[in-house]
Amino acid sequence: MLRQSIIFLFLAIYTQCLFAYPDSARVYTEQRPLVFEDSWNLWPYSYINANGEPEGYCVDLVKLIMHELNIPYIIKLRQHQDVLYDLKEGRADLVLGLSDVYGIQFGLSGHSCVALLTQSVVTPKKNPIVIRKFRDLKNHQIITKDSGMCHQLMVDYGWGDNVVRSNDITEDILKMGKTEEGQIVWNTLCLQWLIEHYKLDNLMLSPVNMPYGERKFMSNDQHLLDLIDRTYSNLCASDRLRPLEEKWFYHNQDDCGPNMWYWLLAIVSTLLIIVTIIYFVHELRQNRSSSDSYHRITSQLFKLAVRNKVRFWAYNVQEQRFNWLDDNGHTFSSYSADQFAKRYTEEDFRLLKEALDRIINQQKDSKGHSVKEETLELRAVDAECGDKESHGFVVHLSVLSSDSEGKPTVIIGTKKDVTKERHLKSVNTEHALRYLSMFYNNDSGVAFFDKTGLLVNGNLKVSELLQCNMDQAVMKHIHINEIFSTSFNKMEECDGKEGQQTVNGTTFRYKMKTVRNDEQQLIGIFVFCI
Repeated sequence: MLRQSIIFLFLAIYTQCLFAYPDSARVYTEQRPLVFEDSWNLWPYSYINANGEPEGYCVDLVKLIMHELNIPYIIKLRQHQDVLYDLKEGRADLVLGLSDVYGIQFGLSGHSCVALLTQSVVTPKKNPIVIRKFRDLKNHQIITKDSGMCHQLMVDYGWGDNVVRSNDITEDILKMGKTEEGQIVWNTLCLQWLIEHYKLDNLMLSPVNMPYGERKFMSNDQHLLDLIDRTYSNLCASDRLRPLEEKWFYHNQDDCGPNMWYWLLAIVSTLLIIVTIIYFVHELRQNRSSSDSYHRITSQLFKLAVRNKVRFWAYNVQEQRFNWLDDNGHTFSSYSADQFAKRYTEEDFRLLKEALDRIINQQKDSKGHSVKEETLELRAVDAECGDKESHGFVVHLSVLSSDSEGKPTVIIGTKKDVTKERHLKSVNTEHALRYLSMFYNNDSGVAFFDKTGLLVNGNLKVSELLQCNMDQAVMKHIHINEIFSTSFNKMEECDGKEGQQTVNGTTFRYKMKTVRNDEQQLIGIFVFCI
């Protein structure tokens, strides 16, 4: 009887283990490591670098997870369709794919969403944007990745004839940069990476409102997927994925263009001062008897300009010398071209000299008029102020006096230090790119409310979490207290508020952050949902 009980207990334990982990017999060793495969051209998630090695966010993520699980592994990058068939045929143990869309036929899927693939369109800047929503693809021909998500969706909707299938988006986007023709629809971050990597300044990236894809781990080893899901959740909870996200999604963002408000303010201020000075100098010099007034008013104007951090020098065309002017408009130091060039880099002084030559030689502009003024952006050392550091300046050149034949004899140059403005512009641009990236990457839900608490905008993820149509919610002027069941009397109370919300059985966490201007006045409230 005891023997039968022991045998029955053994069989029960064995059966329970068998049903709990039907694939747990698979053991990964140094001799038979786990084989992970992914796409070779899905920047910045996975790609082959210049040294022929796998690189990207997903590559680093797999390395981190395998290290946590102490599983030996090798990584291979191939064409995406080959990756899926390798999984189906057993040549790969783990891949990443859109399992809930088109990959379910190739293997089992984990629960953790590694990346949300949003879609955007790349067009030449000279062309209008005609694709903003998914249904716009019905009437326009596009280039997209062969067998990719966008291609599959268009085929499903019967728009396959509008697709120009591509096996290498790199070639197509480089061709577009040269010809400035066509439009490409594909993964947002991939297209952004290519534009920045190849410095295609004549192309622009615009989001397309269409279904997004969830990249998840896929395998035929359910036990492995369960382990990876738990490990991935632990890494997210401990914030250990942030270094990878910052490395691949937020580093080395190219400057998306100058902040026009700062440059407009600097240039307009400088031009107003220059025009005023030239006008008074010209008028007063017409009457030699008013020399006292000339010097007094000129001195006042120069002092006004200096208070606005505008410096002056005059270039004598015949003597080929640069003369610095003091607060009263008098020359206090004079330099030859070689001496003056020492305060600039070789390239910047070349640009300055070429601009002077265009004015001196009365070169014609595109409208056939003689060039009489130039505006440049240069770096220089402000030696006259005792500063040995290099600063950024907006330099404006204009003709101060001419001879009887109308040829320039003296060219006045003004320079305004815009180092602080440039730094502020850089900081603002970085913040703007981060907020833009958060909205379009959809890694988390992001909503923005104005200073009165009314909903202004939100991304697709927050629409999904709140289970509402964002456009309709904005039109209805929904208040933050209505959405998150809060009771704020003053919107300043939102800052740092954390909580959780349940909508139709789905629970998510949220955190609120107020945004203020330089005068600490409330602009609005960001709400981040996970």
